[in-house]
Amino acid sequence: MTIMPDDYDEKVLFPKLLFVFPLLFVLISCEKPLDTVVDISGRWTGTVTNFVDIGDGSTPITILFEQDEELLAGVLTTGLGDRYEFTGSILRDDIFFYWRNSVDEIDHRFTGLFMGRTISGTWRMGDTKSFETLRDGQWTITR
Repeated sequence: MTIMPDDYDEKVLFPKLLFVFPLLFVLISCEKPLDTVVDISGRWTGTVTNFVDIGDGSTPITILFEQDEELLAGVLTTGLGDRYEFTGSILRDDIFFYWRNSVDEIDHRFTGLFMGRTISGTWRMGDTKSFETLRDGQWTITR
């Protein structure tokens, strides 16, 4: 004979277990602890697509990251010599940085995923007043 509390309901407990077990599996199988911050500081080189009109759609870039825990700052320089100072953040392997052109209120937002010696992702240039995307593309850098 099994003794169960009066409010025990198998129909309620089973769905809860279906939620808890996959969550535990994901947490246990994580490659890195959730509070781990990867170090991306330093010089990275690569390309960005659709950034400036130079013919083939791909522009060489160099990014210099400075990092303080999960806070990022740095400079993105294009192969044409354009230089953009940015701020951003990193959470585990997810990277985000941006800058805003104060003259025309256009912002540039880069999101990416750190994978060892490579970071790649998407970027978007948008109007901060209308929220309209004016241009977007892909980017990849390595060190």
